Amino acid sequence: LVSKNYLLGNAFAGVALPREQTRTLGSRRTLTFDQWDALEERLDEFAGDPLGRRRARAIRWLYATGLRLAEMADAHCGDLQQVDYRLPNGSEDSGWMLSVVGKGDKLRQVPVPSRLVEELQDELEQNGLEADVRHESNRDVAILMRLEGGVARPWSASGLAKGIKDVLERCAATMDTEDAKQLRKASTHWFRHT
Repeated sequence: LVSKNYLLGNAFAGVALPREQTRTLGSRRTLTFDQWDALEERLDEFAGDPLGRRRARAIRWLYATGLRLAEMADAHCGDLQQVDYRLPNGSEDSGWMLSVVGKGDKLRQVPVPSRLVEELQDELEQNGLEADVRHESNRDVAILMRLEGGVARPWSASGLAKGIKDVLERCAATMDTEDAKQLRKASTHWFRHT
C-alpha cells in the first residue's frame, strides 16, 4: 500500500515477527502414562509421615493442575473457591477452582479435582487446623504447608523441587532401566508437560 501511495507509511514495520520454534514443546520432558501410573502407585507408600504426605500431595497437585513450581509454592487455601456449574445434561454440580498469579503477573483460574481438596482438608485436620479449606483461619495457610511449632509455614520453591526430586529418585530405584532413566531426569516442570 505504501509503494502504491495508498498509505504514507507502513504501520506494521514496528511489529516484530513471532520467533520460530526451534524445538517442540515438552516433547522429551514428559512422563509416559505407564511412568505416571507407576509413580502414582508409589506415592501412597510415602503417606507414613507428614513430609512424605506433603511430597506426594505436591506431585499430585502439579500433575493435576499443570502449575509451575513457584505457583504451587505460593498457593494458599484462600486461593481455592468452590464453584457451581451446569453439566451438558442440564444437571448442576460443583467443583473447585484455584486462583493463580503466573508469569507476567497474569491471574488465571485453574480447575482442581475434588479429591485433591479432600486430601488437603484431611491434612489440615490432622495438623489441628480447621478441616474446611474455606474457613477464614485457613485463608493464609499454604496448600503445601509444613508445621513448625504448631504454626503452618509454606514450603519454599527450592525445598519443593528438592523434595520431589528425592521422591522421583526413590521411585526410579524400583523401575526398569529406561523408565528409571527418564524418572531420574524429570523435574517438577515435567508434570506441567505431562
